[in-house]
Amino acid sequence: SSILTLPDACGAVEFWGQNKKPKYRYIEWYDKWVLPHYNPPNVKFDGSAVYIVRNAMIHESTGFTRGEHGFDRILFMPPLKNGLVIEGLLSSNPVQFKETAFQVTILGLLNAIELGVRNWLKEVRSDTDKRRETAIDKLIQYRPNGQEPHIVGFPIVS
Repeated sequence: SSILTLPDACGAVEFWGQNKKPKYRYIEWYDKWVLPHYNPPNVKFDGSAVYIVRNAMIHESTGFTRGEHGFDRILFMPPLKNGLVIEGLLSSNPVQFKETAFQVTILGLLNAIELGVRNWLKEVRSDTDKRRETAIDKLIQYRPNGQEPHIVGFPIVS
């Protein structure tokens, strides 16, 4: 579930200093950088849907979406030993469980988010306006020489 927080960090940097709520930063960043690489058929799985999944996983440790975007629960499938990939399967059982589940492969989504982050970072690093690059330094990260003026000369995460 932590990979689903990368659009949070990137969105915070992208819209640093703007009065945009985290939800909308997430959705806008995801839709621009990840959605072109991961858009399963049959279901709306855009930044708005992924934000709901992210919240359910982080805040409730569930994959429930409360029926928004056409499914009640998300199922992440790990890689199968035989190499079979089942992507974007929508499963409905209205009689017994009264829920619809949307199944995605973990690697498909992870690869798309990673690709989105890498492409975004290339743009940030080549930008002549260093606003976003400066904002990255405000994110929590490993700092091998400390965090001036608080701790200097010792590694810290801050």
